[in-house]
Amino acid sequence: MSLSGQPGNIKLAVRDESGPEGTSMLQPDSMDLVLKTGPSRKLAVEGPVAAECATRAVLPQLKVRVADMAGNFTNEGDFEVALNPSALAADDSGHAVSVQACGGNKIKLQKGTAVFKDVKITAEEAGEYVLRIASGSRKVALEEAELKLTLSAANFITDVAIDPDSLPDEPLPAGSSFPITVKIQTEDGQPLPLETAAESLTLKLTPPSGHRADILTLQPSAVVEASDLANAGTAWCAFAFDSGDLTCSGAYTVTAEHTEQRPELARALLKKELSMRSPAISFEVSSGPLSELQLAAESASERVTVTNGEAHEQRVLLSDAVLQVADSHGNAVLSPGIRVCASLQWPEGSEGAADGGILPELQSSEGKLEGETDRHGRVCFGALSVKQGSGKAAASENQAANSQGNAMACVLVVQVQVAEDQYEGDAAPEWRCEVLFCDDSSRFESLNQLTERHTELAARRQQLQAHLEAANRELANAQQEAARAQKAAEAKARDAGPSAPANLHEAQARLAEVRQGAEAGPSSEAGPPAVPPRFGPPNQATTHAIQTCLHAEDPEVVGVLAQLATVDDTSLSQVLAATYRALLPVLVVQSSACTQRLNQLLAQAQQPVPDILSLSHSQPYKGPTKGQTPGMAGCGDRAAALLAAACKDSDALLPVPLPHTRALRQKQHRGGHSLGPNDWPGGCLGYAFNLVRPTRPGHRGSLLYSLLGTVLVFETLQDASAYRELVTQKLESNMADLVCLDGKRITSKGITSGSNSFRVTPLAEAPCCFGSSAQADTVGADALRHQVWHLLCLYESATGC
Repeated sequence: MSLSGQPGNIKLAVRDESGPEGTSMLQPDSMDLVLKTGPSRKLAVEGPVAAECATRAVLPQLKVRVADMAGNFTNEGDFEVALNPSALAADDSGHAVSVQACGGNKIKLQKGTAVFKDVKITAEEAGEYVLRIASGSRKVALEEAELKLTLSAANFITDVAIDPDSLPDEPLPAGSSFPITVKIQTEDGQPLPLETAAESLTLKLTPPSGHRADILTLQPSAVVEASDLANAGTAWCAFAFDSGDLTCSGAYTVTAEHTEQRPELARALLKKELSMRSPAISFEVSSGPLSELQLAAESASERVTVTNGEAHEQRVLLSDAVLQVADSHGNAVLSPGIRVCASLQWPEGSEGAADGGILPELQSSEGKLEGETDRHGRVCFGALSVKQGSGKAAASENQAANSQGNAMACVLVVQVQVAEDQYEGDAAPEWRCEVLFCDDSSRFESLNQLTERHTELAARRQQLQAHLEAANRELANAQQEAARAQKAAEAKARDAGPSAPANLHEAQARLAEVRQGAEAGPSSEAGPPAVPPRFGPPNQATTHAIQTCLHAEDPEVVGVLAQLATVDDTSLSQVLAATYRALLPVLVVQSSACTQRLNQLLAQAQQPVPDILSLSHSQPYKGPTKGQTPGMAGCGDRAAALLAAACKDSDALLPVPLPHTRALRQKQHRGGHSLGPNDWPGGCLGYAFNLVRPTRPGHRGSLLYSLLGTVLVFETLQDASAYRELVTQKLESNMADLVCLDGKRITSKGITSGSNSFRVTPLAEAPCCFGSSAQADTVGADALRHQVWHLLCLYESATGC
């Protein structure tokens, strides 16, 4: 005869059934036995043996234990165990899942336990898979442990592409704009929300210049319906990007890029997998209709001064006159055969000729004043100058053409000679330059100096105008950044809950109230004794390190676990202090980046590093949130009072079924048990995470459920023992630790802890404990200080203060 089961005291009875209705005719006999853990025979996964997650996910930890044939943990073994790098499909289809643990897939057991941390799961297809963990030692042969994985598709981005049908087939005229469509394919076939796409999806538009500074980054402006796509293909959703006015002619290149910003998906991706880029596609923009004539070879000033003397350099208007026909955006119009002519003319409204003024004669080094554009749309006249001895300044200084005394004003005009239907605008395109003509060589130098000064002032004006335009662009960018910072601040305020200040003014006002309250000291009104949260002996180095972190004023420091919940019942607080002695000093932060900053801070201060939990590593509650725990309506008066106090002005209780309810529902046991699925056990107070009151909204499900686990609290050891016997022996299910208000504990293995392993001390002597609600104002002030500090940083970055 062999026996197997959980270790503990059992009674073996012997009797016959020969009597009436199966009674014993002989005297029954029995003997008491102590069932002990057997020799190590296999590896077993501690906790659920099945997990559900996305095709790409990270399991925070996977704990493997050495067990006997009955599944009892032996706490023996110091050899290596190996996590199989591939989980095979349960249906033998040949599909496999990549499995990689942080630090490697081999870990040495410590007292029969191995913990694989941050196990990354990567699958190409959804489905059911089996992950095996085996002994890594050739000398130790143990049965493999198995973890069943049910992987489902998530909203991961699997493909990003630009819809070629949204790009023009023929070159667009300069100044055009059009919507560019980007198609997105997701793993689960669900569309990507527009607000998510606005943060993660961009379109880079590279102009013909190719300069990095000129690349435009566009954001999606609207969702494109599938019916509007010429070829929906494999795209589950599409977004439109407004190209803006494309004023430069040439080849443009567009590339779409998606960078995953959703934390719940990003943590499961490698760094190289966070961003996905589409193939680049090009399209052409051509020049518009002819509307301008530009000087191409050199930059001319607004005014030049010439004379008709012997010195050739004093008679030159342009040293290299090359003219380019262009559109209204300055793009070259590549049209050959356009006739262009150059001439000197009187200014508009001038009567220089009537008063005796004679225009000087214009000459070209090329020997022509008329020409036709080449295939690039350019015409060259060479050096344009005034013929020696030609021209005469008007005698009257009151004439517009002679406003400079002996200097006569005229205009150098280069004009396009084409029909009206061949250009855009009211008049034929032309290029003009003011000319001061002086027939007195002695006064030429002074006039030339005045012209140079005029040129310098004009250049300075253009420089200031360029600075003004740059400042306007920077202002626009700063306003966009401020809008984004404002949006981020609003999101942080929503995350902080309704108690967070709504704006900077309110934040400053509430911070002032907190400071005044701190200076005024505690109220003199009578009330329950205040129990402050404690997270270690005051003289301990780790306690000082935690204080350093809390006073670092890092906006991502949430607080110590002891500060993040309150308990008013003294007996309950004492038991929880003994149960969670190692967890109460855990420092909670918002991100891994904050953990690194605190490590650097403590290293500089030469202080030890305490245990730190990042909320990005916490495994939040994923079950239903509405309703209540089955059977809670029938709980006792003390349980009802404690549960009501735990959710007063705070998070609602989590409706997690009790172990017997879960077992009865899963295994569909028949009746005959002392408890039904909707009954409440006698003396049961509830789960520990439902008996504490979170000091911050949302922490019951996101933090306390993960840290406190499924520990049940009972009033007496007798109540706890009876309930455990029902669940483990009659319902054949497992359960976590049971702690009692009378200072006793039954572990998950069924061991009733002695005074050496579990000791409940008076609350005043406990080095670590939760605070009471009488301390809620202090805790709330500390939380408010972090909220205010965070919002101040956001608003200052948004306003530039």
